[in-house]
Amino acid sequence: MRIEQVHIYGFGKWQQQTFTFDAKPFIEIAGENESGKSTLRQFLLYILFGQSNKKLEPFRLKQGSSIGGRITISELIEQPVTIERIHQHNKGKATVLFEDGTEAGEEWLQEHVKGIDREQFEAIYTFDSHDLYHIHHLDHQTLNEVLLAVGMTGSDRIYQTEKQLEKQLANRFKPYARSQKSTNYCPN
Repeated sequence: MRIEQVHIYGFGKWQQQTFTFDAKPFIEIAGENESGKSTLRQFLLYILFGQSNKKLEPFRLKQGSSIGGRITISELIEQPVTIERIHQHNKGKATVLFEDGTEAGEEWLQEHVKGIDREQFEAIYTFDSHDLYHIHHLDHQTLNEVLLAVGMTGSDRIYQTEKQLEKQLANRFKPYARSQKSTNYCPN
């Protein structure tokens, strides 16, 4: 999945704003403090996964546009698709627009992001300066475990299962001291 373009109708400080991303291997959003980087990140998450009314409150506009917008994504299927979400339209659900003019709904979107939810998406695809700060303070073993967990779909379940199996193996194959009968052997 590659984000090609973002058009924000209204979200926090952004109103009627368009961003186009070039074809680099990853998208880097950088800028001064309070320039809207985190707001743009939250907008992308909102379009892809939705958001409750309470969590949208900080991004509500005092005047003008509705909360919402659209993003154009390639590599989700063979043709680019545009995902639109407007807070008070269509019960806040996404509409997927295809190049041929047809549309699909929220269910299609969730099916084609392969069951990844917001938390998994953030863990795999997004990070900020706070996350980078915490990485510098991880020990080698913890960092290996985090990278393993983030790198696989369904990784949390796999990680927990692996830990459970290790624990069961340790319990089953603990060395136990056995008392051995002393046998004195005296050859004649």
